[in-house]
Amino acid sequence: MPISLNDAFSLQAISVFAAALGLGALAGLRAYFPLLVVAVASHIPIAPGRTVIPLAGPFHWVGSAWFIALLVVLAVTETVIDKIPLVDHLSDAIHTVIRPASGAVLLAGTANSLSLLNPWVAAALGAGLALAVHVAKAASRPAVTATTAGIGNPLVSLGEDVVVVVLAVLAALAPFVALALLVGLLVLLALLIRTGWRRWRARRAHGPAGGILGSRFAPRAGGSDTVPGTPLGGVASAAAPAADVATDPGGPPLTVPTAAPALPAREAPARSAWLL
Repeated sequence: MPISLNDAFSLQAISVFAAALGLGALAGLRAYFPLLVVAVASHIPIAPGRTVIPLAGPFHWVGSAWFIALLVVLAVTETVIDKIPLVDHLSDAIHTVIRPASGAVLLAGTANSLSLLNPWVAAALGAGLALAVHVAKAASRPAVTATTAGIGNPLVSLGEDVVVVVLAVLAALAPFVALALLVGLLVLLALLIRTGWRRWRARRAHGPAGGILGSRFAPRAGGSDTVPGTPLGGVASAAAPAADVATDPGGPPLTVPTAAPALPAREAPARSAWLL
């Protein structure tokens, strides 16, 4: 049955499209909970013949009882595994395919403005949204692990749980508000990832081998590791002068006399003869 433009751009279809966009992006954080919200919302009536989030024709199986039970088990499993350091990286690697697939089902499987016109374009958009958020999530975890020794991973994961639950439920009830909040959170996430990677790189650059202390005792451009006038090893002793040259801010360098003459006495006649 062909879909008219009035049906595709009705208020309900546009509202479901906004909800599907938000849920598709959230699928990049949690693959199964946004689908669970859609499956449950497809059974909540708001008018005769209408539900909170209607499903498209070929995707009525999303609201079936067996699929809802499966989604509950998978959502709990994903939530628990994501709290375990190092194991969460493996989970992210596995869900690189699953989360975009979930986003594709959310956009193509709900009766929204885009899926009613072209479900394949809707599926591609949903997969792209979920993949983009998933890549940002997966890129942030190594920085969190490196800077907190894995302690911060469960806290970050718990924060993601709160964001997914709140925004997914809000997407079903107030989709435009949820979509606006999600855009703001994604911008904030991008800024946090950028700051975290910069701090991680700075910490690596200022580690034991390349830190501030290491730079003080690094070899100089002239090829010597020691400070002039100090013994081998770079540690000045009480008997040795601290420096041979002092710098005058208003003029050329001033030579400070040292205990040893700059030129042995036996070499002075030779230099004078050469100058003549």
